[in-house]
Amino acid sequence: MKTKNDDSRIDEYTDAEVIEELVAQTEIPKQRDFYKIPRRFGSIPIDELPLGCDPEYQYHKIYPRIPLPFQKADRVSFGNSKLNPNRLFWGDNLHVMRMLPSSSIDLIYIDPP
Repeated sequence: MKTKNDDSRIDEYTDAEVIEELVAQTEIPKQRDFYKIPRRFGSIPIDELPLGCDPEYQYHKIYPRIPLPFQKADRVSFGNSKLNPNRLFWGDNLHVMRMLPSSSIDLIYIDPP
C-alpha cells in the first residue's frame, strides 16, 4: 500500500503494518455483560452455597443423584460358532452407541411403538 506524505514523498507499507496501525487506533468498548455470572440454573446460586447447606455434601441433599438401572445385553449367537456372538441391546440406542467402538455397528433396527 502506498501513501503520499506532505513532502510529496511516497511511503510503502505492508498490509501487516497497516493492520497494526488500525488496531492501535481502534478503541474497544468494555463489555460488562460478558463478565457477569450466568444465571443458568434458575434457583440454584452459582457463586456460593445457600445458607444452611452443608459444604461437604453441597447440593446432594437438596438435589439427590438418582441412579438409573443399566440394562444388560442379551447375547444372541447363531451361524458360525468361531465368530464373536452378536449382541442384542434393549434400551436407548444413543446410550448404547456411545458405549461401543465407532466401527463396530453394522445394523440398527428400530421398532417403533
